[in-house]
Amino acid sequence: MKEINGRQINDAVLNYINGGTKEQNEELQEYAKRHYPDYDKYDPKSAVAFFIMESFKLRASRMSDNPDTENLYLIDGQTVDHATMMSMLREIYGD
Repeated sequence: MKEINGRQINDAVLNYINGGTKEQNEELQEYAKRHYPDYDKYDPKSAVAFFIMESFKLRASRMSDNPDTENLYLIDGQTVDHATMMSMLREIYGD
């Protein structure tokens, strides 16, 4: 476990959340800025990770820097792609 800004985060999770496609990361960052009150307390990638982890029972995520590879998330035993994740976030927070 590692403490970041007072939060205990599993090192394996930190190592797994490692960036994403430019467009997907920009979309998630803009969305998190609008809906996550603690966004400005963290760097953008950490803020997005905390936002998603707090919104769902996120088990892991694989965010790729390869423009041909989708970001993937593991939530409650289901693999979720980027479009599905954004849809799920919009169901909770709206646009």
